[in-house]
Amino acid sequence: ECIESLLDQNYDGVIDIVAINDGSEYSTMEELQEFEDQIDIIDKSNTGKANSMNQALDMVDTELVACMDADSIADEDMVSNMVGYFEEDDVKGVTPAMKVRNPETWAEKMIWTEFTYNILLRKLFAIFDAQWVMPGPGSIYETDYLKELGGWDEETLTEDMEIAFRMFKNGSKLKSTTNAFTI
Repeated sequence: ECIESLLDQNYDGVIDIVAINDGSEYSTMEELQEFEDQIDIIDKSNTGKANSMNQALDMVDTELVACMDADSIADEDMVSNMVGYFEEDDVKGVTPAMKVRNPETWAEKMIWTEFTYNILLRKLFAIFDAQWVMPGPGSIYETDYLKELGGWDEETLTEDMEIAFRMFKNGSKLKSTTNAFTI
């Protein structure tokens, strides 16, 4: 579903997809091969999320680069609703709103509440140029800037927070949108 949601984006620009099998022992490669004519695939041993994203970043030559988690789905207008933020000076990253799909259990409803609260919180932080995280599902970065920073830190478990702090420290603005979603 993740790859299909990216292939089905309502976006006039170019979207190149690089999917990574980071040593999965499940059927990941078989599932990725269904899309081999439409995407680039990296099959590698498990070296962690940041290392995997850095390997994909090395392959990217588009102006913008985005991340997705395999269990996330982008709404069809996610990219088109996010790219306009990069027209503002010094904006180097944009995050979507993250939602929980069809919460049913008590725990899922609690997570839904947390995610809804975080949509508002990240939007408020972005207004004051104080955003503290670039979540994995759907965040978009200016490619050259991310490469200048050296990509994601492979020594931390919270690469989404670390890259946001490093981007902020280096003078960039991070924005958050409430009209582009990942589920």
